[in-house]
Amino acid sequence: MNARIWVVFLTAAIAGANVMATAAPSTQSADVESLRAGAAKGDAGAMFSLGVAYQLGNGVSQDYQQAMTWYRQAADAGNAVASKNVGVMYENGYGVPQDYQQAMWWYSKAADGGNVDGMTAAAACALWTRRSARLRKCDELVSQAADRAARCHGKDRPVLRARPQCPV
Repeated sequence: MNARIWVVFLTAAIAGANVMATAAPSTQSADVESLRAGAAKGDAGAMFSLGVAYQLGNGVSQDYQQAMTWYRQAADAGNAVASKNVGVMYENGYGVPQDYQQAMWWYSKAADGGNVDGMTAAAACALWTRRSARLRKCDELVSQAADRAARCHGKDRPVLRARPQCPV
């Protein structure tokens, strides 16, 4: 299978995984209090569930920064799914500045913890990063060609782009 098909496949898999991983039953206010009590005792599952509650606004006001706080605590306590969700938060800029390198780091941590969604996301990020590096090199070569053409023909440098710029 060529790289383009893999990128499309992995991107679709990640999109589906992101939705499935954050979908949780509605959390009631009483449930939130019991989750807080569990989190205070160091229960990584309770910390993760609080992150989901804040991300989705279940039983609490939606607050991405609070979601990120709880996901980070759960991840630090060894919850691999929480590590993957921290990656999702960084990738999408939910509650934190968008940061693809941080997303990749957290996806890799989730993968190291055995989380399949983290493995898939890390693989897709790695493919995209390599692809982006090749495209940046392509842009550089097109720019050099435009400069050389301008010098050879004694004209102003034409504005050439091989492709639109991408965020990575």
